[in-house]
Amino acid sequence: MYLQHSIFTNQTLTMKMRFLLLVFLVTSIPFLACAQSAEETAVRKVSALEVTAFLSNDTASLAKLWSPNYVVMNPFNKIVSFNEIKVLMRNAKINQIRFDRIIEKITINQNLAIEMGQEIPDEKSAVSGVPKSVTSPRRFTNIWQNSNGSWQLIARQATNVSQ
Repeated sequence: MYLQHSIFTNQTLTMKMRFLLLVFLVTSIPFLACAQSAEETAVRKVSALEVTAFLSNDTASLAKLWSPNYVVMNPFNKIVSFNEIKVLMRNAKINQIRFDRIIEKITINQNLAIEMGQEIPDEKSAVSGVPKSVTSPRRFTNIWQNSNGSWQLIARQATNVSQ
């Protein structure tokens, strides 16, 4: 009889330990997710600042947010550098209309963040004569690098989406 009671006790302990382990794992997951969310929050913040600076033609702010080696594959399938973009902005050669950036995914990999999503232009803010390609929705990938505690955009790819 004592042997059966001992087995029952071991089974009960095993069940209790499994239950406690399950509770521990379930309650730990949110804390593990928070480790990345601070970095993700920072990337979302600089991404929003980048949109505001770009739409405002604020090259001084963009110089802080973009790496000096920033390179873009733009929606017109042309590769342009930071300096080329600044010249285009100064000469009003970039048609800027308000758009909403919808971030679908941010992946943090050491000091790099890959941001992916879509940008939906606000056609109402387009001035007459703006090409349809400027008001088309686009898919984008931004690559941010964290250097000395601040995020800078180092590369971007944007593709117009057919409507």
